[in-house]
Amino acid sequence: MVVAAIETVFMFVSELARSRDFYATVLGKEPEHSRQEMLASFDIGGTHLLLHSDANATWLPADAKKGVGMALHLRVDDVDAEWGRLDALGITLPEKPTTLHTGIRKLAMKDPDGYEIEFIQLPERVQ
Repeated sequence: MVVAAIETVFMFVSELARSRDFYATVLGKEPEHSRQEMLASFDIGGTHLLLHSDANATWLPADAKKGVGMALHLRVDDVDAEWGRLDALGITLPEKPTTLHTGIRKLAMKDPDGYEIEFIQLPERVQ
């Protein structure tokens, strides 16, 4: 078997409306699909970011922690422009963009449930 692509990144969220609004602002677009207070789906370059309310997720352990062990990397053309856009929108940004030793520029932040989001800009030679 050969995996062709990642279809969906599925994330449980504590307050769907809050997370849906947060991601709509951060991504600069509305969800392509939304079902009441159950789920919202954003298409990001052919991969779906699916936010699912944990309100009725009885199969989740009661002590399940969000934001642990996962980082969502979103590739952008200009990390500094994204920093300016998000800052102007009033999004809390803990730090300005940085350049890693690999030449990748990144901007890190967290969503309302503590999931790590990193906007990354690849160096010219990697793109």
